[in-house]
Amino acid sequence: MTEDELTAITGDFKQRRNFRKAQKGRVAKHREKWIIGATSDLADNIARDRGVNTPAVQFARSEVVRIRHANS
Repeated sequence: MTEDELTAITGDFKQRRNFRKAQKGRVAKHREKWIIGATSDLADNIARDRGVNTPAVQFARSEVVRIRHANS
């Protein structure tokens, strides 16, 4: 995860929007929107499971990887 992605994930709506706008092309902007959503879900699962590597956390991690590498 890059520093820009982390800022977008932990920031407010404006930071997420600016991050997406900085991407080149429509497909990249859409993919970054999905990555932000998937990493938010991952963070929620990790917090809910208190850092334990549960099946839900493993699935959320695999989704981030899947989305990140789709159409790359």
